[in-house]
Amino acid sequence: MTVAAILALIDGGPGSAGALATATQLGRAFDAYVEALHVRVDPETVIPVVAEGMSGAAIGQIMESTRQGAEQRAKEAERVFTDLVTSAGLPVVSAEQEAEAGRFAVAWTDITGREATETAVRGRLFDLTVVARPDGDGSVGGIATLEAALFDTGRPLLVAPPKAPAAAPRHLALAWNGTREAARAVWSARPFFAKAERISVITVLQDGWEASPVELATYLARHGVAAETHLVKLGDAEVGERLLASAGELGVDLLVMGGYGHSRLRELVLGGATRSVLERSPLPILMAH
Repeated sequence: MTVAAILALIDGGPGSAGALATATQLGRAFDAYVEALHVRVDPETVIPVVAEGMSGAAIGQIMESTRQGAEQRAKEAERVFTDLVTSAGLPVVSAEQEAEAGRFAVAWTDITGREATETAVRGRLFDLTVVARPDGDGSVGGIATLEAALFDTGRPLLVAPPKAPAAAPRHLALAWNGTREAARAVWSARPFFAKAERISVITVLQDGWEASPVELATYLARHGVAAETHLVKLGDAEVGERLLASAGELGVDLLVMGGYGHSRLRELVLGGATRSVLERSPLPILMAH
């Protein structure tokens, strides 16, 4: 199993450059096709369902403001793409071009629609989706897209930090707590094992702890994958905070963890440890659910 096609969501926001740089870095490492996707907001979709009492002029103003904002974001997203491929001399192809296996190339796609919906549908035909790390301001759009990539594509998600790593990941940390989601994340990380020089299994010791990092290391050994184990005491810190601190102490450059949530509603609120890691991690995070 390998990574042959990567979808990178480029929304024109502050994290766009980091997300695209991380995606192309992985594309080069895996000799994969990378498609940078920008989804423009359709002004028609922002008009309130119940518009009674609103004048035609007010509705028109809302639509025009949305259109201008969408145009500005689209220009910024394309600028980020153009700057990166130009400065790095990346091979560019058309998204409609006939696929060629084992060739690293990048493509640009700009469409109009709902970003979360397009991510869910298109992401099912890519091996990996890359999105920018949430900025922590509670932005609904960014969280909805992240959730769509994580829960609705059936594929792993990579959350990129604002600043892309200097190189493709060589030291992986597998966050292990024995859950189904953690097991899915480990399984999804298999293509990265062959590229890794070091793999660490980290388990944060909590009340009611049952999982053992040694058990996961034993399982990996049966697949010919060597991994060191780390059982970390929680102390006074939060689980996510302790996990990130341990990864930092070990010199990890890719964190692999399950994606947890309290609800499967679209307004899903990601679990506390998951949200904490997502908003604070300086590392790329590979997730699965």
